[in-house]
Amino acid sequence: MFSDQRFLWKDMDFQGRDFEFIPFGSGRRICPGLPLVRRVVPFLLALMLQEFDWRLPNGMEPNDVDLTEKFASALELAAPLHAVPISVVQRG
Repeated sequence: MFSDQRFLWKDMDFQGRDFEFIPFGSGRRICPGLPLVRRVVPFLLALMLQEFDWRLPNGMEPNDVDLTEKFASALELAAPLHAVPISVVQRG
């Protein structure tokens, strides 16, 4: 299960001591886009949450959502979660 708590502390160490950041590389070979991503992703997520209402497809209920995880190199849901964005303009 994704745990955002891993990424919320203030003293993040991108130099290879925190294994949560392995996908971004470490040391001299660290991903050059990492500082940009750390600033842009929260902004984009907030914008999407503000500008859209989110619904489950085909009359699905929240209790019908399967949050079972599938183990791979990174945890992912066994059954993908699909959500339908409803534009602010269509809210009425």
